[in-house]
Amino acid sequence: MRLVACLLVLAAAAAPAGVSLASPAPDPKALVLRLQDVPTGYKVGSAHSVPLEMAAREAWGKATLERWGYLGGYDARYTLDSDNTADLLSQPALVESTVSVYRSAAGAHASVAASAALCKKPPNSELALGTRIGDEAHLCYRKRTVGAVASVVYAVIWRDGRLKAGVQIAGFEGAASAALAVRLAKKQDSRLP
Repeated sequence: MRLVACLLVLAAAAAPAGVSLASPAPDPKALVLRLQDVPTGYKVGSAHSVPLEMAAREAWGKATLERWGYLGGYDARYTLDSDNTADLLSQPALVESTVSVYRSAAGAHASVAASAALCKKPPNSELALGTRIGDEAHLCYRKRTVGAVASVVYAVIWRDGRLKAGVQIAGFEGAASAALAVRLAKKQDSRLP
């Protein structure tokens, strides 16, 4: 018992100031939506880990992600398994589920805040979420019209502790809805520790 106490004191003393001896990082792959979570008629489009180098190319840059304490993430994309026009007009073409792990809740908050700021920049807009998800959450919307065809994207981004999560759905206007994005986000949020 005395040895254990000494080891704990040594471990605490060896940790840099301001760094907690937090629990191990959760596996983000285990926290994203699974195929059985999305509506019927989808297939796995792609699913992969998102190490720092990849996230830096896709998002805020390596220095910013390091400052926020980005540890890694996972991205799973599900695509509608149909070329039938009626299906494409009634269901989103894409459902994407992401989880990123940060060293601290403050880092995850900074990342969510940066994403939320983009929600407010045209042509994006932030919509009322209408429910509680995680510690903080935002519902983003974007519409793009090419000719007579309008496509929309709904994205729910949220933070739960030191995790940043997101669900994005995209499809033709009328096929994708805020309600579906929120329902899937709540399903994913139920997995987060």
